Amino acid sequence: MCPSFSPIVPLLLYPLAMLLMLALTILAIVLLSLFFFKKSTADIASATTTTSTIINTSSVQPLPPSPPKFPIIGNLHQFGSSPHRSLRSLSERYGSLMLLHLGHLPVLVTSSPSIIREITQTQDHLFANRPSLKATDTLFRHGHDIAFAPYGEYWREMKKATILHLLSNKKVGSYKYAREEELAFMMKEIERTVLVDITKMFHVLSRDVISRAVIGESTRNKLWGDDLSRLIDESSRMMGEFYVGDYIPWLGKIVGVVSGFERRLRNAVERSDKLLEEIVKEHRRRIAKRKEEGDGDATHECFLDALLTLDEWELKCKGVVFDSDSIKAVILDMFGAGIDPTSISMEWTMAELICHPTAMRKLKEEIIKVVGPNKACIKEEQLADMNYLKAVVKEALRLHPPASIIIPRQLLQDTNIKGYRIPKGTMVLMNAWATGRDPKIWDSPEEFRPERFINGEAGGINFSSHGYQLLAFGAGRRSCPGMKFSMTLIELAIANLVYVFDWKPAKGEIEDIDMSEVYGLTTRKREALMLIATKAFK
Repeated sequence: MCPSFSPIVPLLLYPLAMLLMLALTILAIVLLSLFFFKKSTADIASATTTTSTIINTSSVQPLPPSPPKFPIIGNLHQFGSSPHRSLRSLSERYGSLMLLHLGHLPVLVTSSPSIIREITQTQDHLFANRPSLKATDTLFRHGHDIAFAPYGEYWREMKKATILHLLSNKKVGSYKYAREEELAFMMKEIERTVLVDITKMFHVLSRDVISRAVIGESTRNKLWGDDLSRLIDESSRMMGEFYVGDYIPWLGKIVGVVSGFERRLRNAVERSDKLLEEIVKEHRRRIAKRKEEGDGDATHECFLDALLTLDEWELKCKGVVFDSDSIKAVILDMFGAGIDPTSISMEWTMAELICHPTAMRKLKEEIIKVVGPNKACIKEEQLADMNYLKAVVKEALRLHPPASIIIPRQLLQDTNIKGYRIPKGTMVLMNAWATGRDPKIWDSPEEFRPERFINGEAGGINFSSHGYQLLAFGAGRRSCPGMKFSMTLIELAIANLVYVFDWKPAKGEIEDIDMSEVYGLTTRKREALMLIATKAFK
């Protein structure tokens, strides 16, 4: 039988109709915006002289400086494809504390260390909440994870459990064998490869080390390993993607359907639920079997095992609902927060070293001095004596923090900062990328100079210092608790790669390395870093 074509017609007309509706809606918004913008500008100008006396004598504190905005869309048109760069340009004009409006939502923007200190230390309890955004709410089961969970008892209990069972110094130390084994596997892969996709190598290394800590086994020989990578990558992109419904709710459904955002988000949730459900079921079976055999040895536990054996009664007494959605959301959180930021940090560090041969040579000389020549590999305990290595990693993360803009916060109640009134519900964006390149803080901020962290102006600065100049791991109570975990793996991987191999760009010239970036929840290199490796010692 020949297929019937009649059902296809409405399927074709529907997206066309949606596109037409969207075009008409946008046209109407633009026309209305132009009209009201001219009118409001004129009104403001005429009202300035008549109200200046009242404003000056009023006890009400002013709002922070703001760029002019359009009705309905506010300042959405000023964000661009690289918000961290756009916001820095706006801040240079309107000041270190700036108020924007994204649709109906007021947004406070800063990259000033003193203001970040105010937000993340002095008034941290007021700025500890997370805004409700479509992608994060959907992917993490409406705040059942840790990174995006609302501030409250649930978040406190989950963070406490994560630090105790995954990210404490003792736990991080216990993963030493996993790090060494997975790194050794990567090094063998590099030896067998002529053209090295170092971007992919770093991603797989991070994924497998984190997987061994979180679920007790490497994904290397698992059929779902690549599925997990694709899921994390897609989720990260969607969380960093602009969704108009977060800022103009009535327009969100139309645009979400036409753009495919709603469909992609729904598919990602279905895939993550299926993948994580299988992992959780398998661990439940193992725990039940161990109980049957009378094996209560805690050394068998990975982080997921610890979550599955949490005292639910104790949590309920504290008003915390901890269920299957919580477990899957927290596990997804650990993968997402660990894999991408760690692998991206390695990639940017390696890219900067390739682009700066002098720094690469100095690092290799330091490592050889500490370890000696012609050794098989570098051990973790030797990293403590490599000051230039630590400076290299700091400098790379100063220039390329994994999250250019720290995960947004939301103000719980009205407050004031530096004499400005900040309304309840304001979303807060801290531009870590701009802080790392601020000429008021750093000498020659656009240059890659690791020496600044040894004898230079930044000698005493580190990620946990209270100067708030380095923000790769955030700051305050909502900062990333996995700094020790991530930094250990980054330093170990970079030290071994620089020590064991000599590197050169695949295209032959340093100038050919593309250092441009793609913005998302994490900011990664636009192009994969392709290199050629040769053994340094024969």
